[in-house]
Amino acid sequence: MPTGRFGLSADALNSKIYAVGGRNNLTVVEEFNPMVGPNGTWTRKADMPTGRGLLAAVALNGKIYAIGGWVAIGDFGAGNVVNIVEEATLGAPVDTNIINGSDTGTLNVADAKGDAILTFSGMGGTKTITCVATTTTILQGYGIGYLSTPIDQSVMPTATVYYPYEVSNSSNGTDTITIEATRLDGATWTITLIDDTNQDGFHQETENTILSSPVTLKQNESRKFFLKVDVSIAGSTTIRVKANSSQQDTWGDPDERLDTTLTFARGYGVQLSSPADLTGSPSTTVYYTYQLTNSGNATDTITLAASNIVGGIWALTILQDDNQDGIHQGTETTQIGSITLAAGQSNYLFLKVDIPTAEIGATSTNKVVASCAGIDTVPWGDPDIVEDITITTCSAPTPNLTLEKYVLPGDAQLPGATLTYTLKYKNVGNAEATDVMIQDVIPAWATYVTDSGTGTVGAGGGDSISVSYNDTTKIITFTINGQVQPQGYGECSFKVVIK
Repeated sequence: MPTGRFGLSADALNSKIYAVGGRNNLTVVEEFNPMVGPNGTWTRKADMPTGRGLLAAVALNGKIYAIGGWVAIGDFGAGNVVNIVEEATLGAPVDTNIINGSDTGTLNVADAKGDAILTFSGMGGTKTITCVATTTTILQGYGIGYLSTPIDQSVMPTATVYYPYEVSNSSNGTDTITIEATRLDGATWTITLIDDTNQDGFHQETENTILSSPVTLKQNESRKFFLKVDVSIAGSTTIRVKANSSQQDTWGDPDERLDTTLTFARGYGVQLSSPADLTGSPSTTVYYTYQLTNSGNATDTITLAASNIVGGIWALTILQDDNQDGIHQGTETTQIGSITLAAGQSNYLFLKVDIPTAEIGATSTNKVVASCAGIDTVPWGDPDIVEDITITTCSAPTPNLTLEKYVLPGDAQLPGATLTYTLKYKNVGNAEATDVMIQDVIPAWATYVTDSGTGTVGAGGGDSISVSYNDTTKIITFTINGQVQPQGYGECSFKVVIK
């Protein structure tokens, strides 16, 4: 800002900021235009008649009003509260006359701004001559101070959408501004410019009058209107709204302003991840993890189906991932045939393949198909139907142990609190496991509770569990004695105290 000051007031009008007054008794008014130059431009405007600070400046109907304030007397602190309200027209109106050198009544005294006098000495004493007045007439300048930039919108086919716009005349006189809308690409939907009858910026059903262009606006006056888009089918289109001044010049704001909007109707699309092929032993089950994504721009219900297409006819089931972590737990058994997803939303799900008592090396080629409920009437985005194919192979019997870890209490705790860790193991393979051992490290911020380690075997989970703790390495070891049979399980636990 050219003039640094304290106790000023500021407001915005037609996309510009006006800094008004300030301590002590400043009359300065300066305008900031962010649309000129790389960093915006400051311009000095006409001074306020009454200098003051701690005032209020309010923008309304193309003008700035300076209200109240404090007129200092002498040093900072002493002064008078004033109730003066002054109205500022922000540009000199066209045909205004600037008169320089006129005398307002006091002979040979510069009693008016620009009343120049000439004083000289010579024979006969001192002489004083008053300058002859000059007059400058302000010409018309042209500029569009503002054109709205509403956000893009998405609607259903056959719907109608209204974009709110406002255009302002920032010139110093009345101007006629041409407003037009043009489709740049995409769907050939009907577009219409509609007048905002009550100028409130919100479209009412009764507002259907087509905007008459050009519009006539006085200095600093603005006009609100709507871009109406009648969406017929799915797709998208880019629309340009242009406001043009009646004249082109290099004064003030640009004489043309543009805004581009993108309107798109609901399109549908689906994406499906492709997991790697799996192997499993006879009479076991394998789980494929899939990520399903609604890549359309609207909520959609996606149908899911799985089938054998080559090789063994093995049982297939699509399951819901209850906690959406992408890892199958034994409790996740809910079968699903469809899923509803918002636009852009993704969900994990599982394909469960039950391998029968088959020959080693036998395979089954399986297909998962995901289909959108909505079908595009014009090409849009990703396909509406996708599929993935996997090959499951029957391998030799092998043990396969899983381990899950829990802590209680599971929420935030203070130092001194006791935590109990539980480790659950299970053999989900189809062969017995031997020499099973589980180890865990005590966290650095915790102390092991002596003799708190314990283990319990479930059905087929071994004969017993031995526990040992190494205070040097901070490692607790659980040794499962005996064999862990297929589907056998058990659990171990220990306690620590937070330091």
